[in-house]
Amino acid sequence: QKVTWGTDEIEQQGIIEALKVGTLRRNKKDLMPWLPPQTWMEHRIDSEVLNRSMERAIHAECDRIFGPERNDNIHKRQKFIEGLVDGHAGVGVQAGVMSRLKKLLACAKVRFVVDEVVSYIRSAKYNGSPDRLVVMTGSAVAAAELVDLLKQHEGIRPGLISGSQGKEKRAKLTESFQGGDADATNVLVCTILAAGQGINLTAADTMFFIDWDWSHAMNEQAEARTHRSGLKSDKAVYVNFISSHWLDAAIAEACGRKKEYHKTIKNSAVAVTQ
Repeated sequence: QKVTWGTDEIEQQGIIEALKVGTLRRNKKDLMPWLPPQTWMEHRIDSEVLNRSMERAIHAECDRIFGPERNDNIHKRQKFIEGLVDGHAGVGVQAGVMSRLKKLLACAKVRFVVDEVVSYIRSAKYNGSPDRLVVMTGSAVAAAELVDLLKQHEGIRPGLISGSQGKEKRAKLTESFQGGDADATNVLVCTILAAGQGINLTAADTMFFIDWDWSHAMNEQAEARTHRSGLKSDKAVYVNFISSHWLDAAIAEACGRKKEYHKTIKNSAVAVTQ
């Protein structure tokens, strides 16, 4: 405001709009016109083995809460499981159970994700895609397990970003991933909370989501690690791994409901301000 901006209001507005592109601090909505479009895809996991393992985990949780199945607690167990299926396990004991089951489901998906990661990296040089890939998950255990399995495959050089790392190690991994060296990290496995802010992963244009964080804001921050200024590709692709087990649908419903609540509160706040 200390500078004289042109001679009239129209010229001043033109100068301001031109400067927006080069400023260091920008809102995401200001950048969107210059960023490539986002594409969402789903990869379905239809596995009876996965489904059976999750059912055993659910019954184990019921045993822990209600004791072994008996005639006097069958109704309570059924009502409890119905609450999980409906996706309304938002508070109390059900919320804790849902969080534990969510972590178990992420770990159960890992072995199916491994094959897709290996296939993507090995085919990237033939279809013109960057030979870099980001994998996000809400579970630190699932992330570590995926890295261990990927190390067994030739040509796959995985790195792990989790909350237990210091800033220096995280920066070194990011630098290796972003660099063009032949022996650089080409698959970066991240926990959503640890990698949700403060890092650029624009060397990749594709991101796999094994599962979601409960907070939609954290998920959007994770998406923005690749979909940001500096992305050299003309696309930003996100692949969501969805199992056929009902727990995945319940988690998606709960996350979607939180997102709608947030929009309602935000719109109400804007209306009050205006």
